[in-house]
Amino acid sequence: MSHDFPNPQNPHLQAQHHGGAAPHGAVDLSALGPHGTPEHYETHQVYEHLPTEPSRPSTQVRLSIKLIYAHAVLIVVHGVVSFYRDTIPTSTTVYAQHGATAMDVTIGKIAVLYAVITLVLVATNILVGVFYSRGYTWARITAAVLAILGAMNNLLLGLLTLIGVFELFAALSRASDSADPGYIEAYRYATIFVVASAVLYLVGLLLCIIIAVYMFKPQAAAFTTNWGMWRAYQRNPSMYVQIPPAHF
Repeated sequence: MSHDFPNPQNPHLQAQHHGGAAPHGAVDLSALGPHGTPEHYETHQVYEHLPTEPSRPSTQVRLSIKLIYAHAVLIVVHGVVSFYRDTIPTSTTVYAQHGATAMDVTIGKIAVLYAVITLVLVATNILVGVFYSRGYTWARITAAVLAILGAMNNLLLGLLTLIGVFELFAALSRASDSADPGYIEAYRYATIFVVASAVLYLVGLLLCIIIAVYMFKPQAAAFTTNWGMWRAYQRNPSMYVQIPPAHF
């Protein structure tokens, strides 16, 4: 697939220079021969296209953008699951020790904490996805870094959650011995949410790995590079000159 953009590595096409000697790597247009090529070059034809329109994302790039948004959705789902996972056993303990008022305060604090964390993470993912879809290199690099950190986070917390599953089963066994129906029911629900959280950590781990790999693909780098060249052309079109092919 060809891109309608100049090749920064091609010494035959660079910037139009006004006055003085041409900058390093550029072509002095006054030295162009009758066929539109520099007289001191004895190679084959020189031909480049101006970046008159932004690069269209490939199928792989479009998929990676969708995966970033999917990760944002996963964060919301996992935030809700984690809230119930941590609230049920904590509120049950607080209720048994300090009463209903203290339990409500504890639930409120946990809800605010999880809401803030979830909103920040979701907003960051959406922001990165939007700017990556617009071809910004910093967004691609940020997405790769966040995906790597997310994979490490999901792996570590997933392992800790699996340990928590066994601890909850032991707590559920102790609750059964206490013959307290409310206590038993609370830990049953907590166990369900802990298992669901472990599954979501696994899904998040796989999703982050795939996103990180896609961000380092050549197509992703070419997509953001071509968009950057198009934005540079829009800012200063006179810096780009199209040289027609030579005819021998």
